[in-house]
Parts: sequence; structure tokens; C-alpha cells
Amino acid sequence: MTPVGSGVIGCGNISAAYLTAARKFPILNLVALADANPAAAEARAAEFGLPARPVDALLADTAVEIVLNLTTPKAHVDVGLKAIAAGKHVHSEKPLGVTVAEARRLVEAAAAKGLRLGSAPDTFLGGAHQTARRAIDRSGSLPEKRCAGLRGARAGACRDLIIRRGVAKRPPGSGGIGIIP
Repeated sequence: MTPVGSGVIGCGNISAAYLTAARKFPILNLVALADANPAAAEARAAEFGLPARPVDALLADTAVEIVLNLTTPKAHVDVGLKAIAAGKHVHSEKPLGVTVAEARRLVEAAAAKGLRLGSAPDTFLGGAHQTARRAIDRSGSLPEKRCAGLRGARAGACRDLIIRRGVAKRPPGSGGIGIIP
């Protein structure tokens, strides 16, 4: 197995989770980190024992085959397009683009260059939604009670899931849910 040279652009909060997880995958060879804020890149690089580089230098590095785009959502498309233009595959944190049209630009650019483009899965597949789904599937009670006892993200996921399944809807002007008549 030949390790894949990987560069991270975007050294904010989520980057620590990615960098910690990346160490568990011998297929990934972390080459360097970059951020629009050089101090953020330098701090995260020091934390993980990696070099920090300017974004353009990371994109020019032939050892980097794939860019992990961990920038803010508004920057995902711009950074992704620059990475694709530099001949790099791209994995982006969600969302791929702020709008469908923006995301489509990335998809088309990657396809035109024969590069791979991926994105982190929506949290719908995460633990909060899975817990909510189990609670709903096991319960025969009303939707409001199905979410009772769940807090934070799990409660929101529960409400969103039962609304999507058509069991309930949000009353106008309310953050809560109600039964569909």
C-alpha cells in the first residue's frame, strides 16, 4: 500500500479531529497544513508535528495528491476549485458548496480534470440521528414523547427525522412539532 500524500487546508476546530483520525490510517501521508490565517496553520502544525505552509505552496507541492478542505463553508468552493486547478483530488468538509450551483461547479471541474471529489457525510448519518432513529423505531408513542429524554443534537435529530417520515410537522412559527391531522 502506497501512502497518499495529503495536505490540509483549514486549521480551525474540525482540523484537530481530522488530524487525530488521519494518524490511524497508514494510507494517508500528511504532508503539510495551510490556512488563510498563517498563525492558525502554524499552531495546528506544531500541535501535530507537521509543517505549516502558505496555501499556494501546499497546492504547488507535488507530494500532495489530495487536499482535505476543512475551511469555512463559504470558502469550500473557492479552495476546492484552486486545489482542482492544481491537479489535486479534494475531500471537503460539509457542505460541498453553500448552494447546489456552487457544488455543481466543483463536481464539473473535478470531472473535467479526471480528479476525485468527495465530501464529509451530513450529520444525518451520525450518532445523533442514529440514536433518534432507534428511539422512534422502538416507540409506539406520540412523536413529542418519542423525543422526550433526548437532549441537544439528539433531540433535534429526532424531531427532524419524524418530520421527514411524515409523522409530524412543525407548526407555523414554532420550533416544536405537532401531529399531522
